[in-house]
Amino acid sequence: LTRSIFGLLASKGVRRCPFSATAAQSAASDDSPPPLLPSRDFLKNNVRTAPEKERLTSAISEIEMYKEFHGSDSIPSLSDKQWESLLTIKYPDERCNFLAALHFDSENGSNEGGMRSMEVREPSDSQMFDIRGQDLRKLMDSVYGSRLWSRERCGSEDLPRLVVDARFLAEFSTKTQPVYTRSVQDLNDSNWSSPHPFHISIANFRPDAQLSELTKRHWHFLYGPPSDSINAPSFRIHPFAPTVSPRPVRSLLNGIDKNDIIYVSQRAQQFLPEKPPKNVKALVVCLSGDNHHSSSSATAAIAERITAYRIPIEKHLDLSSCSRSPPIWETVSALRRWWMGEEWRDAIKKSIVPRRKKTKSVEETMKTNTFLAFRSAVMEMNNARLERQRRGEGERGRRDGRMERREGGGMKREKRRRSQ
Repeated sequence: LTRSIFGLLASKGVRRCPFSATAAQSAASDDSPPPLLPSRDFLKNNVRTAPEKERLTSAISEIEMYKEFHGSDSIPSLSDKQWESLLTIKYPDERCNFLAALHFDSENGSNEGGMRSMEVREPSDSQMFDIRGQDLRKLMDSVYGSRLWSRERCGSEDLPRLVVDARFLAEFSTKTQPVYTRSVQDLNDSNWSSPHPFHISIANFRPDAQLSELTKRHWHFLYGPPSDSINAPSFRIHPFAPTVSPRPVRSLLNGIDKNDIIYVSQRAQQFLPEKPPKNVKALVVCLSGDNHHSSSSATAAIAERITAYRIPIEKHLDLSSCSRSPPIWETVSALRRWWMGEEWRDAIKKSIVPRRKKTKSVEETMKTNTFLAFRSAVMEMNNARLERQRRGEGERGRRDGRMERREGGGMKREKRRRSQ
């Protein structure tokens, strides 16, 4: 079946796009399907008839054409479920929209939670003890608490206080609020496991009804894990967990002069220095994507009357096609490394992952000139295919008519011969 699919691609798809020729060459040298094709089981169960093979050929041609217009990495490898959805779409313009949605998801929504990977090890892999569940949770809490407690008891000034300004959180849309509430939990998780944890406070937190529900769902450090979690029955708020307050930043940092506070904003005009100033006792970061001036971190710094500085990300990372504002946990990680003596170059490259700028919506993607040109080419290709089919059907009809006339004439001659 796979060889027949390759043959179909080589015979019919070669007129459509350059992929078909390469697919035919790879099929001649290797029986395994190329990455662009579905799995063997999918081909065996879903691509049997001639129309199904024709539909698969068209879909592959359209995917390759989309990649030529938008880049080779614009469409990820499709799962069998995605192939099934694509092959059930009848009209070519709707298939174009489906590919645009895949492109959008691969660049934005689908990767939001997958930017940070975690290595999973077996219990016997470089481990002396197998600690799980509640025991692991207690150990982590104890280590985190001991690190902060030792700093408090010894009067260590190795790290300043960290304040998260949540003044804009209640003003965000219902789609944006979950992103930022989850980011606070991500910040807590990364801080919890760090050898040098910050003492975190959340300021200007004034939730409405929806925001209260979101924080109960996402802020496990404050409300505990989900009820079905193994750690839920034994949850107690950690003494050194982040504190949450509706008070302004300056009020929380009472006793610290404003000149000893740095407000970190990627909208600021001046960069943070190469070495941490010795007088600084607190760092402030804002829950904001800096997309609008009215809700930007620079505006928040002005409201608090604190001088704003920005991390020199663009000096060490190419941001021509990437977002300048990293997630809050990456910002704090870079600040921690910088404060502990690392150069900005190393602190930024170890902490911040470049992300492509998000497209506002799939609909906006479909309005770009590149996508419109791609859809026009697909429609033209589809019309040419339909025209070839009509010509082939007409030719078959004329051929069948000639055969019928020949058969009819032969029957008449046979009748005359028998009558004689």
